[in-house]
Amino acid sequence: MTMKFTSILLITLGFLILPFFAIQCFGQSGDFPVPKNTGDPEQFGVHIQRTMALLENSTPEQQNTVRILFYGQSITEGDWWKIVRDDLKERYPNANLIIENRALGGYASQILIKTAETDLYPFQPDLLIFHVYGSNHAYKNIIRRVRERTTSEILIQSDHYSAYHDLNEERNPENLDQDDWAQWWNYVFLPEIAERYDATLTAQRDLWREYLIDYNLEPQALLSDNVHTNDHGNFLMAELLKPHLVYRPDLDIERAKNPFNNEWVQTLPADDIRTSDSDSITFSFIGNRIDLIAEPEGTGEIDIRINNRKPSQFPELYGFTRATPYPDSKWPLITLVQSKAPLELETWTVTLHDISDDGSEFWFELHGSETGFDGSGNSNDRFVSNSERIVIDPEDWNIQRSMEVFGGELHDGFEIKWDVAPYFKDRVSFSATSNPAIENVQTVAKGLSSGEHVVTLTGPGIDSLKAVRVYNPPLLNK
Repeated sequence: MTMKFTSILLITLGFLILPFFAIQCFGQSGDFPVPKNTGDPEQFGVHIQRTMALLENSTPEQQNTVRILFYGQSITEGDWWKIVRDDLKERYPNANLIIENRALGGYASQILIKTAETDLYPFQPDLLIFHVYGSNHAYKNIIRRVRERTTSEILIQSDHYSAYHDLNEERNPENLDQDDWAQWWNYVFLPEIAERYDATLTAQRDLWREYLIDYNLEPQALLSDNVHTNDHGNFLMAELLKPHLVYRPDLDIERAKNPFNNEWVQTLPADDIRTSDSDSITFSFIGNRIDLIAEPEGTGEIDIRINNRKPSQFPELYGFTRATPYPDSKWPLITLVQSKAPLELETWTVTLHDISDDGSEFWFELHGSETGFDGSGNSNDRFVSNSERIVIDPEDWNIQRSMEVFGGELHDGFEIKWDVAPYFKDRVSFSATSNPAIENVQTVAKGLSSGEHVVTLTGPGIDSLKAVRVYNPPLLNK
């Protein structure tokens, strides 16, 4: 990590936690001048056409479910994302849109890579809209893991201009290196990541610059402080992103022509994988996720076995939820919880004792709702619980930093909790859906290890089974 990067990161992290104070520039939202240039139309939507096809092809009779996740830090928390969300809902009223924003202000990529374990990959988005500052190595690993663990399409946002940026900055990639961190990041690093991982990259930085020049504005005019967007900035951010969310049948992309049958996603009709005289269904697939889709009026239970085992017997199908946040914030007090031994479904509780005034050191005890007392430790030492189900590294405690940023203190006996999350179902029970236009679907496994898997389904519910859908992330087996 260069000194240039370190100084910029410290500045960035400092301003990412500042409060928002709106600066009105051209009246209320809706009165702002529209950008004269929103980018190259030939690049709009290039790598997100499966998502856009699902949206475009939704009808009152077939309301496709589309999962969209906004993720990053405080720039992503800005209200621009709500403008984009509302625009999608207005344009695609027949789609079953599930849109969430799980961004964490102040979490640069080297921290966000840890919370992504609870926030990003388990969400299994169809589309990830992503922006974060920080370490280029952590950023690359987040994107790579999206490709390893999900079939999500990716839209990467370049940085907007802040009060620290020069509109006359060098923009030629051939003349940039990491000593010119902000320029190198936007004109060298992000384009390379987008190309390597088949992601859409917005030209937001260049277009933001053009907008400021076109209307004779300083960057501060679109900011509520030195970094965060005000109403005007949120308007521009959304206006530059919305054109990318467009259906492009002219691109002739296989994932768009067949969003349910392509190199990432395969849908197997039940009639094709079940013999007429069989009381079970057996099929094989390569991938990490399995969905069962019943008829809209389908009922009954189905037992699932994968490689002759219950899904609950696969250690990789267990994860953790976010830990308890610091009071009056979203920051989890532990950024990453790991394990060395197989998990079971339970709630874990850390109880804090002898907390130093600045939160830099404390003692704690760990209890599991099923495991019971599982050890005690000091925050400055790597902790491995007695059962080895819980591992916490010293750098993953987020107490001292939270106290520095938000103030206040934690009392002796304060409890931090998190749950073990099941990414499996050993048995599903279908019932008739209230809306037959939306698929009657249940995910029975997400997060399987790479390789071929043989699945067997039994039970009366298989008579109501319409199809099986399997997911094979592009880098799962690489």
